[in-house]
Amino acid sequence: MGSDCATSARNRSLTAETAADIVVIGGGYTGLSAALHLAEGGARVALLEASEIGFGGSGRNVGLVNAGMWLMPDALPDALRAPF
Repeated sequence: MGSDCATSARNRSLTAETAADIVVIGGGYTGLSAALHLAEGGARVALLEASEIGFGGSGRNVGLVNAGMWLMPDALPDALRAPF
């Protein structure tokens, strides 16, 4: 990561004009991924988040981040019948 990424990772309020090629609204999983991939591709990205980066990422979506499997994480290995 370059110094721009490290600087922008800190929580700070937008208090002045900012130049960006793309603005991503929301710092959840999708917004962070989009911002990262766009920045890696050379775009100047501004990411706006109303609360904290990742806020509610596992709580407001019922805590399930497992590709559409509507199971609790502990039940996933049995459901997939994989040797874990």
